[in-house]
Amino acid sequence: MEDIDMVIKESMKKIMTSFIEYQREGSNWTLDKVLQIDINIANYRPIKGSSFMPLPAKLAAKKAIVNVQNTDYRCFMWSVLAALHPIQGINIHPNRVISYVEHIDELDFTEISFPVKISDIPKFEKRNDISVNVFGYEKGDIYPLHLTNERGIQHVNLLLISDKEKQHYCWIKNFNRLLSDQNSHKNQYHYCHYCLHGFTKKTLLKKHIPYCKVHGAQRTEMPREEDKWLRFTDVSKQLKVPFVVYADFECILEKIYGCQPNPSKSSTIKLAKHKPSGFTYKVVGLNEDLTEDHVTYRGQDAADVFIDHMVELEERLIHVLRNSKPMELTDDEFEYFQKATHCSICGGELGLDVARDHCHLTGKFRGTAHMSCNLNYKLRERIPVFFTIFGDMMPISLWNPLVKSKTDD
Repeated sequence: MEDIDMVIKESMKKIMTSFIEYQREGSNWTLDKVLQIDINIANYRPIKGSSFMPLPAKLAAKKAIVNVQNTDYRCFMWSVLAALHPIQGINIHPNRVISYVEHIDELDFTEISFPVKISDIPKFEKRNDISVNVFGYEKGDIYPLHLTNERGIQHVNLLLISDKEKQHYCWIKNFNRLLSDQNSHKNQYHYCHYCLHGFTKKTLLKKHIPYCKVHGAQRTEMPREEDKWLRFTDVSKQLKVPFVVYADFECILEKIYGCQPNPSKSSTIKLAKHKPSGFTYKVVGLNEDLTEDHVTYRGQDAADVFIDHMVELEERLIHVLRNSKPMELTDDEFEYFQKATHCSICGGELGLDVARDHCHLTGKFRGTAHMSCNLNYKLRERIPVFFTIFGDMMPISLWNPLVKSKTDD
């Protein structure tokens, strides 16, 4: 309750920031007034462990999990202690709390309340130099909930099982055995903690992890019958870039004088500096009317002059993009429009909601399309120009003049 005022202020700030960014993209919209604000509130129940819960029969049969029978809310602590002090032998019960009571003082739970929430696990890892992964279980499927970023001295894998009212942590004693039913072969598999994909060799898993780690925790869900087909919907990306600027720089090599390197050490020797001496660029549009002649310049200030030319080019091209040409429809094209049966954009069968699609820059009729496809089949002003730069001077990042205006910094 005490956070409501702060959250409202942050939300208003986000709204205003979104308006400013939208206006920078060329919407020309302005905010007049706010008519109404609706606040939807939902009860939030953070994922955390609690008292003992029996394992589902499918998990218990695998003999890969130690489920400590605690009566308090410290199942996270008991599960970690079970992993740090595994118990083996006859007449010894690893699922009893009494087996780990003597090791309670080994763990530091400062500023961590019980039951332990998923969000508090990073604090525990740093205080105890222990890395922890937590996996969830739902409808027979296992998936990652928390994958550690720490590299502790010891590592623990936990499973969080739940019902409608509470959750409970357990120690995964054998991770490969837990996921063994994912493969029909009897060979031992080694599983990736990020995507839970199995590999027949540890070397293959080791090569896989650096690529999979980039995507973080993943949960595989198979498509349903009604949405099993993927369809391309971002039709605006089918449009050709309206303008391409081809630029070529020439540079003079200025020799760099310096000390001789130490022959006993590896080093990089700078021999010359590329100083821009001139450039040529050409603007190529969708047709001859939108294509401009070459522009060539030579001088010591070639780089600065090139930027000035691009700023001026920005103003001209934005003016062209914002002033659409009316459609030029011939009698043959009108007949084609009436007889068309499939959308010229997505290829789907046409219905009653049809539109005459045309190029806003040239006015040329392009075909008959769905109303929705026609509305989405338009240029986005933030990416209408593509630069190709050749020559001796290749910048690290290419500057798009239609994204950054002269008044921006």
